[in-house]
Amino acid sequence: MDACARMGATNVRMIDPKTGKTVIADAVSSSGHPVELKPNTPSGRAQGARQLPQYERATGTNGRVIYYNPFKQ
Repeated sequence: MDACARMGATNVRMIDPKTGKTVIADAVSSSGHPVELKPNTPSGRAQGARQLPQYERATGTNGRVIYYNPFKQ
């Protein structure tokens, strides 16, 4: 079973209470924790660090970024 199949929902739209903007997490676990998938590159790590706090505010729970190797064949 892959990671997406274990998630509760994918591409979940939420409202960030600080900004009032809609944010879309890659997935939310069945226990309500946001999960973001990013490539393990400098820009992917930076974007994950920037986006995760928005998702955590929107859900009120801790989340995580899962990094994958974009060059694996």
